[in-house]
Amino acid sequence: MIWKQHRSNRKAQLSLFSALLAVGLLVSTATSASADSGKGKGDDKKSENAKSKNSDKTDKDSNDNEQNNEQNNEQNSGNGRNKNPAPCRGDWASTSAHRPNGLRSKGVAGIYVWHDGAQWNVYATHTDTNLVTFTGSVRFDAPTESDGKHLGRGSDVLQQSANGVDFVFKNYGDLDGVRFKGSCASTITVSALINGQPATIFVGRNVTPVVGTFVERRILSTTPTSVPPSTTSAIPTTTTTTTPPCVVAPWNSTFVGTPSNFRRGAAAGLYIWVDGDRVRIETTRPNNSTSVIKGVVSVNAPVLSVKSIDTDGGIDEVSPALNGATFTFLNSGGIDGLELRSPCATQIVVSATIDGQPIVTQQVWIGKNANNPTSVPVQLAR
Repeated sequence: MIWKQHRSNRKAQLSLFSALLAVGLLVSTATSASADSGKGKGDDKKSENAKSKNSDKTDKDSNDNEQNNEQNNEQNSGNGRNKNPAPCRGDWASTSAHRPNGLRSKGVAGIYVWHDGAQWNVYATHTDTNLVTFTGSVRFDAPTESDGKHLGRGSDVLQQSANGVDFVFKNYGDLDGVRFKGSCASTITVSALINGQPATIFVGRNVTPVVGTFVERRILSTTPTSVPPSTTSAIPTTTTTTTPPCVVAPWNSTFVGTPSNFRRGAAAGLYIWVDGDRVRIETTRPNNSTSVIKGVVSVNAPVLSVKSIDTDGGIDEVSPALNGATFTFLNSGGIDGLELRSPCATQIVVSATIDGQPIVTQQVWIGKNANNPTSVPVQLAR
């Protein structure tokens, strides 16, 4: 009876132990599962954070690349904008290049025109401080831009158009002018009047003159055909080129001979005549006062010599140029002048002022018959 009870108690203990063991295993399993679950969640979170960081880094790298690309595009675009434009076809004539000799304030009255490569310059001046009005226009055959490079103290007017300007220069002996910026125009035309009369236009460094209108066209450049080098030694040779003498018609007989009214103390003005291959330009005035005579004589061929003539000991100045001469005579009744030799010239142009005023036709006498010219500046042609 007692053993049975003991055996029964042992069975109960074993059953309790088994139950406790089962509960312990369940708790251990649950704890392990919970730990594994927490670890998984942590790993998942770390993975998500890493992915987020990588994604942010990728976005940043992408933005940096886009910004760099934009900067490169802007730089390339800017470089494209700053590239020099294609050169124009042809070149302007070298004879119209460089600032004309003698251009200065109170210089010889006229319009001065020149180019310095891509730019054209048009200036005006005259010999004194009194008012002289220059009117005219500058036209190109393509759009161009201009600016008032230098305007004197007069009420000057520049009327801009797409292809040039119309101008009015109220000149008091200063330099009035306009500059034209780069243009691929192929033709320039300058027309000018001084106090309503055709103005002398002095072109380029060597002061080639025209009267009233100047026109120039670009010279189209040509590429010489290349010649293959010789495979044999060339024998040196010397070639002598002889320039043939010019063949020109004689001057009109009305230009020839000393004007019949010319003498010391005669009427103030210019006396002009042809003597063989020379032209003489002389002046005088009544001897009760003094006059200043300034001017330019220009020819369309090389000048071989220029000689000054001075009989009254005045302060005179004669300056030779390639195609003419400038002169200043301080005359008190004697005879001043110059003799210019240019055998091949077919045109002579003389412009002048007396005491700052442009000379008029009644103050000029030509040839033995002392004819007055029909206009000033004076033109002799053959």
